[in-house]
Amino acid sequence: MRSIANVVVAAAALLLVGCASGGTRTVDLSYTPPAAVTSASGSAAVSKRIALATFVDAREKTDRIGFTKSSSGDVIYVPKGASLAEAVTEAVAARLGAEGYTVTRLGSAWDPRSGEVPSADADLVVGGVVEEFYGESDGNVIWSPADTDVRLVVAVASPKEQRIIGQSVIRSSLDGTTTSASLPANLRERFLAAVEQVPLAPGLGSSLSGAR
Repeated sequence: MRSIANVVVAAAALLLVGCASGGTRTVDLSYTPPAAVTSASGSAAVSKRIALATFVDAREKTDRIGFTKSSSGDVIYVPKGASLAEAVTEAVAARLGAEGYTVTRLGSAWDPRSGEVPSADADLVVGGVVEEFYGESDGNVIWSPADTDVRLVVAVASPKEQRIIGQSVIRSSLDGTTTSASLPANLRERFLAAVEQVPLAPGLGSSLSGAR
């Protein structure tokens, strides 16, 4: 009887989640590097100064990062506290800083697709494009088809030589089933997985050429 009661309680909890009213909800996209980080680039990274440009949000729908369709009201998910471009930029800054680079913010956005390189008092300029960042479910409290896709382009350039050294395409996706309540967690998980793939500069332990 106790096991049956537990099942009933769990089912009731799921129903309450599914019956929650719609509206806008936030997803925490903050990134904290692991406490113990071993720099893949070694001591060479310490002497490298990186000017980090704000990422460009090139998605078709920039007003949301996720969506759940529900009979009790559709839910739109947005980043908590900052725009998506800023959240990605801050995460990349933390990632590179943990690897030993000296990172300063360039103070403006840079779209590497233009082929131009911004001027900066640094050894390297890093920036990129958010091409995709979206998750969706149909609101089923038990399960529903869910697609979560994060795709970033990260570019590294030499401000002295005024040329782009390399670019890397980073993708972190999840195709499967989920509950509507776990969609925010899926979005955060894919985001963190993408940040962990951010490569180091060419010649400092990792190449930016090719897709990942």
